[in-house]
Amino acid sequence: MKTSIEIDDQLYRRARLVAVENGTTLRALVEAGLRAVLPATLEENVETRLTKSLAAMRELQAEFAAAATGDRRTDDEILGYDERGLPS
Repeated sequence: MKTSIEIDDQLYRRARLVAVENGTTLRALVEAGLRAVLPATLEENVETRLTKSLAAMRELQAEFAAAATGDRRTDDEILGYDERGLPS
């Protein structure tokens, strides 16, 4: 895809010099730079979000486990159902 970007003049001159010294083009240099940065950034973002989500789930699990009331009634008794499953 063809695109235009604005680059600081000094950075552009340095990049052109590096490209010439390495026998490559500015385009190849920019593409290599993007390839070097983007995969790590995307993978890091996914891993970071997953880690944060798992930590939040563990906190919720701990919170629910700590909230046990010690109520000895069955779930049906708590919800108000009798032995036939009818509201009591």
